[in-house]
Amino acid sequence: RRFFIEQAEKELNRTRRHNNSLSLISFDIDHFKNINDQFGHPAGDQVLIKLAKALQPVIRNEDTLARIGGEEFAGYLPNCTLEKMQAFAESVLASARTIEVTDELYTSASIGVAKRFKNESFDSVMKRADQALYKAKNSGRNRFVIATKP
Repeated sequence: RRFFIEQAEKELNRTRRHNNSLSLISFDIDHFKNINDQFGHPAGDQVLIKLAKALQPVIRNEDTLARIGGEEFAGYLPNCTLEKMQAFAESVLASARTIEVTDELYTSASIGVAKRFKNESFDSVMKRADQALYKAKNSGRNRFVIATKP
């Protein structure tokens, strides 16, 4: 988590210097605790590994996606418009839906996305992405929500 935040701060500084866009994504696997509780931590570990592998084809070289705790992930995408971030969020959702826990039991994800606005700090953007993530969870999960302006 610490490394991700340090790298994101560096990317934010680069974005400011070059006047580029930056978007953040925050997501987690829905009901992950239930997977660990019902099927064991090795099954939960396999879900995390499978998700990471499923996401590899949709991540650009300049993107950074990291596990920041438990079933929680965050990423920053430089030079990514909100429209591209929406497409990325859809790809994350689609990838999560392919992860089979057991026969006929698949995972899903809840996602929050936020576009950085001029002069906005990393903490502010991340907080908005997290708030959007919780809106996705409270709206039924298995979806993404775009953060509102600060």
